Amino acid sequence: GKAKDANGPDNVRAVLAEKDSAAGPQLINQLRAVYASVLPEINAYLQSCNIQIDNEPLTLQARILPNPQISFERGGATISNGSWDTRNVKFSNPADLSSFGVLD
Repeated sequence: GKAKDANGPDNVRAVLAEKDSAAGPQLINQLRAVYASVLPEINAYLQSCNIQIDNEPLTLQARILPNPQISFERGGATISNGSWDTRNVKFSNPADLSSFGVLD
């Protein structure tokens, strides 16, 4: 079964913290290795175009974005396991799709 409040902020933060502590440093080290192997070869070309690339990848603190707000005629849709449940829900201002095509 699915855990209650699996998408709740506390659970999401816990998962992000676990993944970030394991995957984050490993990914940064992989990027450093790619930079070290590729940059010397292309640096002369980049400098001729007045482009500079820092030797260190940019690292930022992750954050959880708020859920988007969507307007409905009555009530609202619920988010469950990362997806909107829009069954039997009418949008207040739906977009107009006059035509479309499918290529196979």
